[in-house]
Amino acid sequence: MQMRKVILVVLGMLQLISCRKDNDDEFDYSKLSRSFIPFQQGHELIYSVDSTIYDNFNDTIIETSLFRKFTIDSLFNGIPTRTLFRVSVSEAQDIQGPWRHIRVDQWALTTNYFESQIENIRFVHLSFPPNFENTWNVNQFTNIQSQSRYYLEINDTFQLDSVLYTDVLKTENEPKVNQIVDIQHFEVFAKNIGCVYKKISNIETQLNGRTGYTTELKLYEYNY
Repeated sequence: MQMRKVILVVLGMLQLISCRKDNDDEFDYSKLSRSFIPFQQGHELIYSVDSTIYDNFNDTIIETSLFRKFTIDSLFNGIPTRTLFRVSVSEAQDIQGPWRHIRVDQWALTTNYFESQIENIRFVHLSFPPNFENTWNVNQFTNIQSQSRYYLEINDTFQLDSVLYTDVLKTENEPKVNQIVDIQHFEVFAKNIGCVYKKISNIETQLNGRTGYTTELKLYEYNY
Protein backbone atom coordinates (compact mmCIF):
# COMPACT_ATOMS: atom_id res chain seq x y z
CA MET A 1 0.00 0.00 0.00
CA GLN A 2 2.81 2.39 0.94
CA MET A 3 4.66 1.58 -2.28
CA ARG A 4 1.51 2.38 -4.31
CA LYS A 5 1.26 5.81 -2.67
CA VAL A 6 4.88 6.53 -3.53
CA ILE A 7 4.31 5.54 -7.16
CA LEU A 8 1.23 7.78 -7.39
CA VAL A 9 3.14 10.74 -5.95
CA VAL A 10 6.01 10.26 -8.40
CA LEU A 11 3.62 9.99 -11.36
CA GLY A 12 1.83 13.13 -10.20
CA MET A 13 5.09 15.05 -10.01
CA LEU A 14 6.12 13.90 -13.49
CA GLN A 15 2.76 15.00 -14.90
CA LEU A 16 3.10 18.41 -13.24
CA ILE A 17 6.62 18.85 -14.67
CA SER A 18 5.34 17.84 -18.11
CA CYS A 19 2.50 20.37 -17.94
CA ARG A 20 4.86 23.11 -16.89
CA LYS A 21 7.20 22.25 -19.76
CA ASP A 22 4.29 22.35 -22.25
CA ASN A 23 3.27 25.76 -20.92
CA ASP A 24 6.84 27.03 -21.15
CA ASP A 25 7.13 25.78 -24.72
CA GLU A 26 3.87 27.45 -25.66
CA PHE A 27 4.99 30.73 -24.08
CA ASP A 28 8.39 30.64 -25.77
CA TYR A 29 6.76 29.81 -29.10
CA SER A 30 4.43 32.80 -28.91
CA LYS A 31 7.25 35.07 -27.79
CA LEU A 32 9.46 33.89 -30.65
CA SER A 33 6.88 34.51 -33.38
CA ARG A 34 6.08 37.99 -32.03
CA SER A 35 9.76 38.89 -31.85
CA PHE A 36 9.91 38.69 -35.66
CA ILE A 37 6.54 40.45 -36.04
CA PRO A 38 6.86 43.13 -33.30
CA PHE A 39 4.45 45.67 -34.77
CA GLN A 40 2.27 48.04 -32.79
CA GLN A 41 -0.02 50.88 -33.82
CA GLY A 42 1.98 53.80 -35.23
CA HIS A 43 5.01 51.75 -36.25
CA GLU A 44 6.53 52.57 -39.64
CA LEU A 45 8.83 50.70 -42.01
CA ILE A 46 10.31 52.53 -44.99
CA TYR A 47 11.99 50.68 -47.87
CA SER A 48 13.95 51.74 -50.90
CA VAL A 49 12.47 49.94 -53.89
CA ASP A 50 14.44 49.31 -57.07
CA SER A 51 12.70 47.65 -60.01
CA THR A 52 13.80 46.59 -63.47
CA ILE A 53 11.30 45.71 -66.20
CA TYR A 54 12.47 43.81 -69.26
CA ASP A 55 10.24 44.36 -72.30
CA ASN A 56 11.33 42.01 -75.05
CA PHE A 57 8.50 43.09 -77.38
CA ASN A 58 9.65 46.72 -77.42
CA ASP A 59 13.30 45.80 -76.78
CA THR A 60 13.49 48.11 -73.74
CA ILE A 61 14.69 47.96 -70.14
CA ILE A 62 12.92 50.26 -67.66
CA GLU A 63 14.52 50.95 -64.27
CA THR A 64 12.68 52.74 -61.46
CA SER A 65 13.57 53.72 -57.89
CA LEU A 66 11.28 55.00 -55.14
CA PHE A 67 10.51 54.73 -51.42
CA ARG A 68 7.61 52.76 -49.96
CA LYS A 69 6.29 53.28 -46.44
CA PHE A 70 4.19 50.81 -44.42
CA THR A 71 2.38 52.35 -41.44
CA ILE A 72 0.52 50.25 -38.86
CA ASP A 73 -2.76 52.17 -38.66
CA SER A 74 -4.39 49.86 -36.15
CA LEU A 75 -4.36 46.33 -34.80
CA PHE A 76 -6.90 43.91 -33.43
CA ASN A 77 -5.80 41.21 -30.99
CA GLY A 78 -9.19 40.21 -29.63
CA ILE A 79 -8.62 36.66 -30.89
CA PRO A 80 -5.73 35.07 -28.95
CA THR A 81 -4.61 32.98 -31.93
CA ARG A 82 -4.81 35.74 -34.55
CA THR A 83 -3.55 39.34 -34.42
CA LEU A 84 -4.59 41.55 -37.34
CA PHE A 85 -2.69 44.64 -38.47
CA ARG A 86 -4.24 47.28 -40.74
CA VAL A 87 -1.39 48.69 -42.81
CA SER A 88 -1.43 51.91 -44.81
CA VAL A 89 0.95 51.85 -47.79
CA SER A 90 2.31 55.00 -49.42
CA GLU A 91 5.05 55.87 -51.91
CA ALA A 92 7.37 58.79 -52.62
CA GLN A 93 10.08 59.54 -55.15
CA ASP A 94 12.22 61.06 -52.39
CA ILE A 95 12.61 60.13 -48.72
CA GLN A 96 11.46 63.63 -47.77
CA GLY A 97 8.14 63.10 -49.57
CA PRO A 98 5.51 64.06 -50.43
CA TRP A 99 4.00 60.66 -49.70
CA ARG A 100 1.18 59.37 -51.90
CA HIS A 101 -1.26 56.84 -50.43
CA ILE A 102 -1.63 53.84 -52.74
CA ARG A 103 -3.52 51.14 -50.82
CA VAL A 104 -4.37 49.46 -47.51
CA ASP A 105 -2.98 46.01 -46.71
CA GLN A 106 -3.78 43.62 -43.90
CA TRP A 107 -1.17 41.57 -42.08
CA ALA A 108 -1.94 38.71 -39.72
CA LEU A 109 0.08 36.85 -37.12
CA THR A 110 -1.57 33.53 -36.36
CA THR A 111 -0.62 30.52 -34.29
CA ASN A 112 1.23 29.05 -37.26
CA TYR A 113 1.91 31.77 -39.81
CA PHE A 114 2.67 35.37 -40.65
CA GLU A 115 0.46 36.41 -43.56
CA SER A 116 -0.17 39.47 -45.69
CA GLN A 117 -3.28 40.30 -47.66
CA ILE A 118 -2.70 42.60 -50.62
CA GLU A 119 -5.74 43.55 -52.70
CA ASN A 120 -7.68 40.53 -51.36
CA ILE A 121 -4.87 38.07 -52.11
CA ARG A 122 -3.32 36.32 -49.09
CA PHE A 123 0.31 35.27 -48.93
CA VAL A 124 2.04 33.22 -46.20
CA HIS A 125 5.52 34.58 -45.50
CA LEU A 126 6.64 32.71 -42.35
CA SER A 127 5.77 29.43 -40.68
CA PHE A 128 6.27 28.97 -36.93
CA PRO A 129 8.20 27.61 -35.18
CA PRO A 130 11.06 28.07 -37.68
CA ASN A 131 12.91 24.90 -38.61
CA PHE A 132 14.55 23.49 -41.70
CA GLU A 133 11.86 20.84 -42.08
CA ASN A 134 9.14 23.45 -42.58
CA THR A 135 7.80 23.73 -46.12
CA TRP A 136 4.59 25.61 -46.75
CA ASN A 137 2.47 26.86 -49.63
CA VAL A 138 2.71 30.63 -49.97
CA ASN A 139 -0.64 30.68 -51.83
CA GLN A 140 -2.53 28.18 -49.68
CA PHE A 141 -5.36 30.67 -48.98
CA THR A 142 -5.80 31.75 -52.60
CA ASN A 143 -6.71 30.26 -55.96
CA ILE A 144 -3.24 31.00 -57.30
CA GLN A 145 -1.02 28.08 -58.26
CA SER A 146 0.74 26.63 -55.22
CA GLN A 147 4.27 27.78 -54.49
CA SER A 148 6.47 26.06 -51.90
CA ARG A 149 8.57 28.10 -49.48
CA TYR A 150 11.15 26.95 -46.95
CA TYR A 151 13.74 28.28 -44.50
CA LEU A 152 17.09 28.88 -46.10
CA GLU A 153 18.80 30.02 -42.87
CA ILE A 154 17.76 30.35 -39.19
CA ASN A 155 19.49 32.47 -36.52
CA ASP A 156 21.80 33.79 -39.20
CA THR A 157 23.29 37.24 -39.98
CA PHE A 158 22.57 39.44 -42.99
CA GLN A 159 24.65 42.32 -44.32
CA LEU A 160 22.57 45.03 -45.98
CA ASP A 161 24.78 47.84 -47.24
CA SER A 162 26.48 49.18 -44.08
CA VAL A 163 24.09 47.48 -41.61
CA LEU A 164 24.67 44.01 -40.19
CA TYR A 165 21.47 42.36 -38.97
CA THR A 166 21.73 39.47 -36.51
CA ASP A 167 19.20 36.79 -35.53
CA VAL A 168 17.57 36.70 -38.95
CA LEU A 169 15.34 34.23 -40.76
CA LYS A 170 15.93 33.74 -44.48
CA THR A 171 13.17 32.24 -46.58
CA GLU A 172 13.08 31.28 -50.23
CA ASN A 173 10.45 30.00 -52.62
CA GLU A 174 11.23 26.77 -54.35
CA PRO A 175 13.22 28.29 -57.23
CA LYS A 176 12.31 27.64 -60.81
CA VAL A 177 15.37 28.36 -62.92
CA ASN A 178 16.03 26.86 -66.33
CA GLN A 179 16.74 27.98 -69.89
CA ILE A 180 13.24 29.44 -70.22
CA VAL A 181 12.31 31.04 -66.89
CA ASP A 182 13.98 32.51 -63.80
CA ILE A 183 11.46 32.76 -60.96
CA GLN A 184 12.78 33.46 -57.45
CA HIS A 185 11.47 34.98 -54.21
CA PHE A 186 13.80 35.66 -51.28
CA GLU A 187 12.96 37.37 -47.95
CA VAL A 188 14.90 38.20 -44.77
CA PHE A 189 13.24 38.87 -41.39
CA ALA A 190 15.25 40.29 -38.47
CA LYS A 191 14.30 39.80 -34.83
CA ASN A 192 12.55 42.84 -33.25
CA ILE A 193 12.29 44.54 -36.67
CA GLY A 194 10.41 42.50 -39.26
CA CYS A 195 11.22 42.17 -42.95
CA VAL A 196 14.49 43.92 -43.81
CA TYR A 197 15.01 42.68 -47.37
CA LYS A 198 13.02 41.18 -50.23
CA LYS A 199 13.90 40.27 -53.80
CA ILE A 200 11.48 38.98 -56.42
CA SER A 201 12.47 37.86 -59.93
CA ASN A 202 10.11 36.66 -62.63
CA ILE A 203 11.87 36.63 -65.97
CA GLU A 204 11.23 34.66 -69.15
CA THR A 205 14.23 34.14 -71.36
CA GLN A 206 13.49 34.10 -75.06
CA LEU A 207 15.78 33.73 -78.04
CA ASN A 208 15.80 37.48 -78.62
CA GLY A 209 15.99 38.70 -75.04
CA ARG A 210 14.28 38.75 -71.65
CA THR A 211 10.72 39.57 -70.56
CA GLY A 212 9.63 40.13 -66.96
CA TYR A 213 10.79 42.01 -63.90
CA THR A 214 13.04 42.09 -60.86
CA THR A 215 12.13 44.02 -57.71
CA GLU A 216 14.36 44.57 -54.68
CA LEU A 217 13.22 46.09 -51.35
CA LYS A 218 15.77 47.22 -48.77
CA LEU A 219 14.82 48.52 -45.34
CA TYR A 220 15.84 52.18 -45.27
CA GLU A 221 14.60 53.09 -41.79
CA TYR A 222 11.98 52.10 -39.24
CA ASN A 223 10.25 54.03 -36.48
CA TYR A 224 9.10 52.04 -33.45
